[in-house]
Amino acid sequence: MRTVNKLRILFVITALFVLGCTYFVTDHEKVVMDDLQIFGYMEEQEIPLSFWKGESDGKYYLFLPSMFSKNTNKEYAFRLEYEDKFYKVNVDDVMHRSGDVWTISSEEKEHHIRIRDPLGSAEEEYTFQILCSEKLPAVMITAEDLWEIENPQLVSAQKYVEMGLVQVWNAEGNLVLDEEMEDFKVRGNITRIMDKKPFTFTLNESASILGMDEATKWILLANATDGSYIRNKMILDMADKATEDYVPKAEYVDLFLNGQYRGMYLLTEAAEVGENRLQIDPNDSWFMEIDLDVRAPEQAHSFMTEQGQAIALHAEYAPDLEEQEELQELVKRAERVIYNYEKKDTELSKVIDMDSWAFMWALQEISGNCDVGITSQFFYTKEKSEDAVLYAGPVWDFDATMGNTYIALFRVPNALIASIEETRAEYSVNQNRWMSALYKHEAFQEAVIQKYETVFLSIIEEMLTSGIDSYVDFIDRSAELDALRWHNQRLNWQYVLPENLTIPVEGDYHRYNTIACNVDMVKKFLEQKRDFLNELWIAKTEFDIVEEENTQIVLDSSAYRPGTYALNRICRYRRT
Repeated sequence: MRTVNKLRILFVITALFVLGCTYFVTDHEKVVMDDLQIFGYMEEQEIPLSFWKGESDGKYYLFLPSMFSKNTNKEYAFRLEYEDKFYKVNVDDVMHRSGDVWTISSEEKEHHIRIRDPLGSAEEEYTFQILCSEKLPAVMITAEDLWEIENPQLVSAQKYVEMGLVQVWNAEGNLVLDEEMEDFKVRGNITRIMDKKPFTFTLNESASILGMDEATKWILLANATDGSYIRNKMILDMADKATEDYVPKAEYVDLFLNGQYRGMYLLTEAAEVGENRLQIDPNDSWFMEIDLDVRAPEQAHSFMTEQGQAIALHAEYAPDLEEQEELQELVKRAERVIYNYEKKDTELSKVIDMDSWAFMWALQEISGNCDVGITSQFFYTKEKSEDAVLYAGPVWDFDATMGNTYIALFRVPNALIASIEETRAEYSVNQNRWMSALYKHEAFQEAVIQKYETVFLSIIEEMLTSGIDSYVDFIDRSAELDALRWHNQRLNWQYVLPENLTIPVEGDYHRYNTIACNVDMVKKFLEQKRDFLNELWIAKTEFDIVEEENTQIVLDSSAYRPGTYALNRICRYRRT
């Protein structure tokens, strides 16, 4: 009996030993690899970095911000750290213990890491490649815990707030911002459920970033649905050239979160009231938005107009009943004039600022924005009274433009989409009410056409001849690295894929770079939209409106109702 017990004990010990060895051999080396911390050196400061593993090729990549490309000695210096001090880590056959500083060639080639377990009985080898960005500044954010704000299963992720530190390095390697954050969180609606998330952060103290005006609140747009990466930047820049009113500025950056490369982002000012932003007195003015019926109640005060338009008040306070009634009466008065086409157009100028609304209308039409009159349509007053005039602005949110939209109607350049009221499915509460109604006023039409001909047309020509190409020249390398980082996921996020898009099955990381065909899609749309508006508004060509059904069924994600579908009607303008 004792012999049997001894055999059992021996068997258990042996089994545990085998399991332990299996753990060390098969799993723990990978854990060590994933936990390797890399610190690069810049301006005598350590920059936290980490490896990222490509899902398709199983190779590891170390992404470096642009400032590292300025090294003249053609070598990178790093400090390597890993928690388990008993492991042995070899980089290109040179052993490095935790804490060692090591150098490696900046030449773009494959390197090898070998990890040996403490017992010396097993060794795993991994391949990695160092890839350096070019031209773009880098935003380096350190936060205590990113999992909560990035986990897509958390419904409340958008409201989860982290604190931390943000550093901004320009491409030349100068630290231009080093501030603590009051909060850092996910933003957006549809886009926040994607792995490449948009963020917003608030600094403890107001600061200027990359030449943009001082403020505390900043936005990091992921541009995840835009394969060209340029739609938001391009249209904001066009707007800024077309008006003296406030337009949010934007600059491209590479984003690193706790040393992890997250791709190319667009750092922007916020569409908000404040110093160096929309400068109106928050105590004696109203800042509002035409918004989706499901989102409007999230603001300080929201209401539905007589025509069924959801309006949201953006304010730091909840207005009392008297102020609510005064605000609603103002909007009611304006809406009745907007919808009364038989009234003299002089009445329209008493309720809206014709210039700013004509500017807004023309920009929405030129860009083919599928959200025109639906959401992100901001407007404001300069006083609090029932007789106040409504001013349009600031402009915002242009990723679903230039043909990149799930709604077939907006993928057609030769259609006056901002004049169409029913741009969503029949059951949807959210329709393009105000903007379509405004265009029925003859004086407003004339104001829009004049704004297009005298202001926007030259800006469009500049974009087509040199502006778009200058964006691509500036971001091409970062776009290539971003495409590698998110590879095939990006294709699932884009609303529309270019017709000539191809990604080779085999090849190195360059094969994921699809910016060229996506930019061609933007250029083609803008050219066709320009030619159409020139004929319609300048040459006064007569058109018939032809309606047809789109054969492709697409999900209406704007309705927030799974299983429902977008309006499939297409309106084309055809010469008479």
